[in-house]
Amino acid sequence: MRYRVALDLTVRHGFWGDAPAPLRIAAADPGRLARADIVFKTDGTRAILGLPETAPPPAPVALDILAEPRAIALTEGWQADAVPVLTPGPGTSETGLADATETLPRGPGDARICRLVLDLAGADPGGWTLRLSLEPVAALWAYHVTGRGADGPIRVIDPADRIAFEDLGQTPLPDGRRARVIRSTRPVALAARPSVRFRLEETQPAPFDPIALIPVLPAGGVNLRPAPGQDGLQSDIYVSLW
Repeated sequence: MRYRVALDLTVRHGFWGDAPAPLRIAAADPGRLARADIVFKTDGTRAILGLPETAPPPAPVALDILAEPRAIALTEGWQADAVPVLTPGPGTSETGLADATETLPRGPGDARICRLVLDLAGADPGGWTLRLSLEPVAALWAYHVTGRGADGPIRVIDPADRIAFEDLGQTPLPDGRRARVIRSTRPVALAARPSVRFRLEETQPAPFDPIALIPVLPAGGVNLRPAPGQDGLQSDIYVSLW
């Protein structure tokens, strides 16, 4: 029997970028695919569906995107009580969780990020290439600066001038020390290899330029918690000066 590639699906997660993400693609009903002589091949975040060249158009095919717990916590739009269902049309080249048209109930231990329902009958005879793009969680990045230099005229800046920071003053730490908290004014997307580069500076009286204390600060991590005084999440980053 001769086959043709009807679907070439790729899943990309913004936290991992072009690196492999801890996700996998699974057929929602493998038995139905087998009975319809549909070939399903998957390798982590890519799946290919092959159809017999002479077979009649199949009914819509459902594929589930499954995730390890660490990926679930880092995916924007994941819902604890519902599984988003996406039904992109055959002419669609890219889709995401924001395009969900309905939801399915989520039970305990359900590892699905979402379900894709795909109408292969309407796809181009040359094959359908589709990418599912998952966005990473964004959080306020809060730098907790400790040490004697924390009391000085310090600030965090974004050399690209995209993210602003506000000085929240001193806060106590669990070990009894105090830290100066400088937090972004808006959420910043988390990434395994972030593209943003922030700098810790000490300002000087005019006409002198600021002194770069830490040219590249650590990036926000996955130790997320509710942001004090605001909606959303906060990533705490600890920096020590002399």
